[in-house]
Amino acid sequence: MNGKTVLRVALRCDAPPNLAPWMRRLAEHICESEKMILCGFIASDAPPAREPGRLQSLWWTLERKLAPKPNPTQTPLFDQAKADIPVISETDSSSMAAFSADLVLDLSKADRTAFLKRLGKTPLWHLDVLAEDIVSRSLDAILSKKKLMPIGLYCATAEQTEPVCLARAVVPSKFLVSYNIAFVREKAVALVVRELRNWPSNVETLTPTDEDFPPSGPLRGLRYLGNVVQNLTWRFLSKLQEKRKLRPGMFELRTINGNPLHFSPALAKSHAIHENAYHADPFLWEQNGELYCFFEVLSYADRKGHISCARISDQGLEDVTPIISEDYHLSFPFLFEHNQTLYMIPEPSEAKRLELWRCDSFPDQWTRDRIILDDIIVADSTIINLNDQWWLFTNQSSDPFGDANSELHLYRISGPDFESITPHPQNPVVFDATTARNAGRILMIDGQPYRMSQDNSHDTYGYGLNLMRIEALSMSTYSESLTRKIQPDFDDNLIGCHHLDQRGDTIVFDVRRRLGGHPKKAARSPD
Repeated sequence: MNGKTVLRVALRCDAPPNLAPWMRRLAEHICESEKMILCGFIASDAPPAREPGRLQSLWWTLERKLAPKPNPTQTPLFDQAKADIPVISETDSSSMAAFSADLVLDLSKADRTAFLKRLGKTPLWHLDVLAEDIVSRSLDAILSKKKLMPIGLYCATAEQTEPVCLARAVVPSKFLVSYNIAFVREKAVALVVRELRNWPSNVETLTPTDEDFPPSGPLRGLRYLGNVVQNLTWRFLSKLQEKRKLRPGMFELRTINGNPLHFSPALAKSHAIHENAYHADPFLWEQNGELYCFFEVLSYADRKGHISCARISDQGLEDVTPIISEDYHLSFPFLFEHNQTLYMIPEPSEAKRLELWRCDSFPDQWTRDRIILDDIIVADSTIINLNDQWWLFTNQSSDPFGDANSELHLYRISGPDFESITPHPQNPVVFDATTARNAGRILMIDGQPYRMSQDNSHDTYGYGLNLMRIEALSMSTYSESLTRKIQPDFDDNLIGCHHLDQRGDTIVFDVRRRLGGHPKKAARSPD
């Protein structure tokens, strides 16, 4: 927005001001913004929703019991303001004109054809997660190979009734249709808020890409039922395997010399784990001529991670030492040096904050220096100085389900002191589960910055690795391009490859195995 212009937004809803929780969150964002005003509700003339049949009702009830529950929605500003926000009928053209709305956001399930004519030149935005075919699209996404669900924000006017796609996001699909629909609607809030915040700068329209959905057919229902049974069975077996100390989905570290753009992961050396745990999120650091690796150690017994350190030698990882352990999960020990002091920004997302730790005696004496961000879910954070400007790259959850895999957020910071932290106006700058989540530090390769990122598709956390070349970075733009993708196809026992770091000629990355096997057997096996 230019200058002090305030965007006036009206919401078209089926039964205002009684909104679904995700709609209330959206309204809360509008109410808390100094650059937006919720100027009114427009009651749609949508027909009453058709009641589901008895069998379908029983199935949805079962799904709701199986699905994770979102955190409660708190909307104090909207709750206080909604009584004073006018509500009119969509047939009341004179009252709509009095709203002087800059745009109308359609959150209803009503037809838009006649309503568009009444709006005149006022643009109408709508989301495809409210379309009549959302159940079918959700089912297709669950059954597809990549298991990804697209979200689209569209705009139409009386002059241009054919909608154009303003913005698009891609999130992981969930294994239940009702859960998937609830999830994508909650994720859609961040997409809409970003575009509202940057209105009217979104002049370029997008062309939705074809999705990798299976062909429709009468057997979809049976395939879906089989998929649910398979998913629940897999979860049960994983719990059983954990009790037997077979370490399902185990992450382990591998090392190799080379260039991240060209190395062959199949030739890397594997570092066996001789405990009921996994090793993940490795970061390298050189000290006094020795190369060290800092990484997450997660115990299968309590599912809580801590940070450990090991020295890398020709024999592998030596002197593995726990260095930071708290009563909450810790991972992703990103390291950097400032004013001859070594610092770490681990991930304590379970504690809902971002922390800075200081090394008092290398490698195992650390003190929490400060809390950078509080009361926020962020994951896998890194900082870097590019063109004399410091940036914080982090994966932030903006939904009640706590998903941090789909959104990359940027903050301009004053430096490693974090005295000032300014969010990027286009956050989330990447909204795509196949590339958003960080997978290591930003590496300078041949003089160019590359962001390591995860591909969280195929219903697998950490399925693949991406090397994303950063093309442009400023407070007005961010762009990157995919340079290399590493998938878990170089070892039959792998289901993922999810983090990479480099120091000198040494590359360390982690892979995810279907079964790590019993630690006693791993101890007897050669590396």
